[in-house]
Amino acid sequence: EDEDEDEDEDEDENENEDDENEKDNEGNESDDKDEKDDDDMATTCLAACVNHPLKELRAFLLIGERIALYLPAVEALRAMIRRREWEELARRRLSTAAKPSLAVMEDAILEGERIGKRLQGTPLFESLKQRVEAARELDKRASKVLERIFWIPPVIARRDDWDELEKGDSDEEDEEEE
Repeated sequence: EDEDEDEDEDEDENENEDDENEKDNEGNESDDKDEKDDDDMATTCLAACVNHPLKELRAFLLIGERIALYLPAVEALRAMIRRREWEELARRRLSTAAKPSLAVMEDAILEGERIGKRLQGTPLFESLKQRVEAARELDKRASKVLERIFWIPPVIARRDDWDELEKGDSDEEDEEEE
């Protein structure tokens, strides 16, 4: 009878452990669901942030960075802020009032390419790229025209030619002294 009681107690303990393991597994599943829900909610919030001013988005980012956990939404917010900043910069570069140099425009394109593929192909990015290509073409044509107008003689490369030029200058000086 004692052995039967011991076996019954062991079975009860095993059943209790199984129940606890099942509860832990259910907790993990609910944690996974919670994380997925949090990510979905973060994505939804980010989509809603499109119309928020950059100042507010930066404030949200600072709050998110202070949290001692890795949050994918914070990274997504950081990427969104970089993209919005680039878009503002590109709009200023494309405005008729701005007259940035070709190098500045090329830098803006490179920065846009670094931000990511989502930015490439957008109307703003393509417009900036077309403007840079047109400016490069105009620069090439203007250089050719200027070369024709302002012909600069080739540089004298031989030492003998320099010596002759110097002798000619010294002969003129001698004549002036006499």
